[in-house]
Amino acid sequence: IYETFFNLPGLTGRFSMRYLFSGVLFSICFGTLAGYFGSKEVLKLQPAEAMRPPAPPLAKQTLLEGWRIYWDNLTVQGKMATRNAFRNLGRSFFTLVGVMFAFSLIATTGYFLSIMDVLIFDQFTRVQTHDIKVVFAAPVDSRDARLELSRLPGVNRVEAYLEVPATLNHSWLKKDTVILGLEPNSEMYNLLTRDGVKVALPAEGMVLAQNLAENLRAEAGSLLEIESPYAKKSPVYCEVVEIIPQSLGTNASV
Repeated sequence: IYETFFNLPGLTGRFSMRYLFSGVLFSICFGTLAGYFGSKEVLKLQPAEAMRPPAPPLAKQTLLEGWRIYWDNLTVQGKMATRNAFRNLGRSFFTLVGVMFAFSLIATTGYFLSIMDVLIFDQFTRVQTHDIKVVFAAPVDSRDARLELSRLPGVNRVEAYLEVPATLNHSWLKKDTVILGLEPNSEMYNLLTRDGVKVALPAEGMVLAQNLAENLRAEAGSLLEIESPYAKKSPVYCEVVEIIPQSLGTNASV
């Protein structure tokens, strides 16, 4: 799958007997040790003693039993459950923690499922409004690309943009990212504020994604050092003009 999707050269899938035997060996060893230490004390018991039911633990009045309004309204099952919870506080605490974690996982999963629709909807209906994105293997002249693609049937509008890999440096912090070079009046790639207002590209400077700005501890007015293999001179310095939220990716736009 990786070789087909990512087109990685020289990647071949193979079966390792070494990992198979080592995994089986470790499983047998740890399973045997766990079974031995778990049953070691039980095997020392005599059959008659092992079959004897355990003595019930000593019970005492719980704190809630003194609260008569609460205690008198409980059923027999409720009183038994309350006493059982207070009889072993450690077990009750860890049971409560386990239930809390279980519900938190369910809530987190539901949150991500609901927010995913919002992220994808905003990204592909408000930010990236194009229908088709054509990626070239090497940089080409924007005029030639625009002219060639506009001749295709069904094409109503063509916009050119550039994706440049770069490293942004701010003080001692650095981050690898992709700088997007957009057309000044782009309609197919919109930069939006948190309120949904479209941001105009500055003549000089760059617009930074919020996550990228937080990683670099940069703000509007910060001067960033840019290193890129495509730069004619390196490093290049550029000022941050505005910071915008970005749902997918962490890019800088110029």
